[in-house]
Amino acid sequence: MFDQNTITASLTTCQNHAAAATRAETALATELSKIDSGGRTAEWMAGTEKAIRAKHEPAINAALAAVNKEFDQLRPSIPLWQDTTFLLSLEPLTKKVDGKINQVAEATCRAAYIAECSLMNPEQIRLHAANHIATGNFAALHLLCLVNNNKSDGTGWQAIDTTGIELPAQKTVLATIQTVKGIQATLENVWKSANGGRVSAADKLTAARLGGETA
Repeated sequence: MFDQNTITASLTTCQNHAAAATRAETALATELSKIDSGGRTAEWMAGTEKAIRAKHEPAINAALAAVNKEFDQLRPSIPLWQDTTFLLSLEPLTKKVDGKINQVAEATCRAAYIAECSLMNPEQIRLHAANHIATGNFAALHLLCLVNNNKSDGTGWQAIDTTGIELPAQKTVLATIQTVKGIQATLENVWKSANGGRVSAADKLTAARLGGETA
């Protein structure tokens, strides 16, 4: 799974490719607008337009291909970042020291907390779960959920409701991926236009909905 920094870097790469495509699109439109049709045959006009498009299409094609590649690399990470339960399992229980988690201390603390949770009755588990949710102690919440799941055949058992929980990085990462999808959709429209195709209102709406440009 790609981390937040990697996904942010991917967005920056896509934005750079989009900028290159926009420059090519602008240059293409400028040259097409300067074609003088006065006294020219339809054949000459078509040939001139084709030559101008062929001049700028490679840059646009390359930008779209690069963005498609970036998104294909991001794709496997999307369901993981959408799965809150999975993300909870990755949260560290201990604090980082010099930017790193001490894995021995982490394992020891997790084992100790799991042992403590296993001694809790259903009411204590519910109270601790509510407190973890309120304070954002997601690592402890995950371990508590694991223990609680193993008590599901006991009297008074209730599942811990994690609906609506969104980890701090989760919303940002998913929005970043959505922006990459928007850039991809926008470049598809740019590519279509550069090749002489018609970009429909629906095409523009799709790009806008995904977070790209409307035109």
